[in-house]
Amino acid sequence: MGQGGRTQIPWVLDPVLIERSPARAAFARSLLGRVPAVVRLNGHEFTALADEEPTSDAVARFATAKKIIVALTGEVDRVSEGARSAKIANGDALMALVTGMGCAGSALVAAALTVERDPWRATVAALVALGVAGEVAAEGASEPGRFASWIIDALYRLDRATLRARTRVT
Repeated sequence: MGQGGRTQIPWVLDPVLIERSPARAAFARSLLGRVPAVVRLNGHEFTALADEEPTSDAVARFATAKKIIVALTGEVDRVSEGARSAKIANGDALMALVTGMGCAGSALVAAALTVERDPWRATVAALVALGVAGEVAAEGASEPGRFASWIIDALYRLDRATLRARTRVT
């Protein structure tokens, strides 16, 4: 274990569907004690985990209290460690129609944590990449089935110039 109970290897908690299962919610809360680097979740999952609505202030308080990065994904993604917060306005509405987009975001965050020492920066970068890839994929796919495969191709082809041109972070 490292400082503050955190393991030396950063990891991501993705508490899928905890709002639908008290047992899953209890397990997710117990995993918070193992201090993940990042918790990536949607608004319903945040409410179930934090016992409050996912406002910007609530997300920042939760991140500070748990000493973690909170990546709240949705129409606009929010990443907070308490002191630093970012809003990411990239993505496309088709992303909400494809099962596994949140899981894909968590996987990209985990990958980014392996190459960026600052977990907040890694999380923002990963979610921007997924959002931009979603925008690129949506340019050629108007239905969720085609979009699901096109976003994988868009992630594969993603380059620095596209990221720089399309990133919308405040």
